Amino acid sequence: MSQHGGRSVMTSVVGAVFLTVPIMAHGQSSTATVERSTSRTTASAQASATKTSPAKRAAPRATMKTPWGEPDLQGIWSYATLTPLERPKAVGDREFFTDEEMQKQQAALSVDRPPRKGDPGTYNRFWFDQGRAPSRRTSQIIDPPDGRLPALTPRGQAIVARRNAWRADGYRPADWLELQTDDRCIMYHGVPPQPSGYNNTYQIFQAPGLVAILDENIHHVRLIHTDGRPHIGKNISQWNGDSVGRWEGDTLVVQTTNYHPQTELRFPQQLEGFENAVAVERFRRVDATTIDYRFTVDAPDVFTRPFTAVLPLAATEGPLFEYACHEGNHSMIGILRGARLLDQEAAKSQK
Repeated sequence: MSQHGGRSVMTSVVGAVFLTVPIMAHGQSSTATVERSTSRTTASAQASATKTSPAKRAAPRATMKTPWGEPDLQGIWSYATLTPLERPKAVGDREFFTDEEMQKQQAALSVDRPPRKGDPGTYNRFWFDQGRAPSRRTSQIIDPPDGRLPALTPRGQAIVARRNAWRADGYRPADWLELQTDDRCIMYHGVPPQPSGYNNTYQIFQAPGLVAILDENIHHVRLIHTDGRPHIGKNISQWNGDSVGRWEGDTLVVQTTNYHPQTELRFPQQLEGFENAVAVERFRRVDATTIDYRFTVDAPDVFTRPFTAVLPLAATEGPLFEYACHEGNHSMIGILRGARLLDQEAAKSQK
C-alpha cells in the first residue's frame, strides 16, 4: 500500500500553509492548527500523542443518552486491535489466547526489523498504532464457529487467484484506473472496517434522525439516516455502499447495500466482488469507554455463506487530523513509473 500520511502526522516544510481546523467532539468545539503543504510532508513526533492506550482513553461522559433520548454513541473511537480477523490454524479450535501468548504478541510489535533486501523501508514501529486485544480472542470472526472465513465461491476463488498473480507479477497496473482503491485515495478500511497499522479511528456524531461516522483513514464521512427512509435505488452504487440505520432498543443497527463493483473490502485481503453484498452492523454503548461493535457480511458472489465478527470500539483521545491523501499522493506516480520500467525491461528481455 502507498503511504500517504495520516493521523497525528503534521507537515513541516518550507512554504507550508497553516490551516486552523475546528474539531467537534462531544458537543464542544476545539481548534487544531494543522500545517499543510502541496509538496512532500515529513512526520513529526506528535504521532505518539494519540496512540490508543488505557491511560489515554477519553474521559467518561456524564450521560449516555442524547438530549432527544437516543443512546449516545458520540465520541472518538479506536477499532485498532491485535485480534486477527481469522483464527490462526496453529491455535486449533481455541477461542482465546493465553496471557503469555498475548504478551509475546505485544512485545513483538515493539521490535523494529530491518527492511528486506532491495526494500527502501517504511515507517518504524514508533508510527504504528495496532492496538491491543483485551478480550484475548483468537479471531474477530465468531461465526462460523471455527473463527475463519467461509469457503470461497468459484467467483471468489477466481478473484483471489487474479489478485495473487497480480501481486506476484510486481503489481504492474496498466494505468491509474487499475490501481487499488487505497492507492487512488478512494477508500481503504471499508464498511465494515478492517484495521491496519494506523488510522484505525472513527469519530461519531449524532442529530435527530441521523448518525454520521467520520473514518479517519482516507477521511470518509458516512451519513446514516435513522428516520425510516429506504435505501437509494439499486441502479446507484457507492464506494462504501449506502447505509440506512434504525434503533433496536439501545443498539444502532445499520444495513449497508449498493456497493460499487470495484469496492474493495479487506476480507481477508483487498478483494472486489461485493456489489451484491449486504452488511449489517450493530453498535451498542456498553460503558463510558466501550462500544460493542459487531457485523455480519453476506457476500454471495465471494463467500458461500455469511460470517459475523466482533470488533470492540475503545474511546480514545483526539483530535483527528485531516488525512490529506490526494494532496500527498506521490506514490501513485511512483507506482505507475515503476510499472512502465518493468514493462520496458520485460520487452528488452524478449528481444
